[in-house]
Amino acid sequence: MVKNEAPFKVGKGYFFRLATYHVVGIVKKIFPDGIIELGNASWIADSGRFSTALLNGFEAVATSEIEPTGCHFINIGALVDAIPYNHPMPSQKK
Repeated sequence: MVKNEAPFKVGKGYFFRLATYHVVGIVKKIFPDGIIELGNASWIADSGRFSTALLNGFEAVATSEIEPTGCHFINIGALVDAIPYNHPMPSQKK
């Protein structure tokens, strides 16, 4: 994989659905082998109502379960889909 093939922009926030879990964070670096480094990341154990969470942010949804991880690495090969996330990154365990 070549770094320029990934459709993500460094400095932008995304919600990633991976094969076995969900994570939200800001893309810090995309490595040539397909590893994406995220900053201000959080594991989203439960998004609550998904459309509401994407519209208002995960912290705004009462039923969301959030576990901040800080720095987080994901493999693009495990990626199911990704959605731009234009809200402040969650910062508190919920």
